Amino acid sequence: MRSRMTPAQLAKAKASADRANLLADLATKAEGLGVTRAEQRKAAAELEQEVGRRGAAAYRESALRRAGAPAKGLSRFFGG
Repeated sequence: MRSRMTPAQLAKAKASADRANLLADLATKAEGLGVTRAEQRKAAAELEQEVGRRGAAAYRESALRRAGAPAKGLSRFFGG
């Protein structure tokens, strides 16, 4: 079935998904999951530059949760 989205809407959705994938990948690397220490530092700096210090912390926590780590902070009680 063909998409009902206009080409502009489709391009916007693809760009948004690409950015989300890039940030998730940077967060995973910033946590040191499967990369060298130099790559980890570079990814952490790039992630912080993209989304700021607090945003980077949230993305890194999300990457840890995807990798199977237990929740930190209030998300232990309220989900997240």
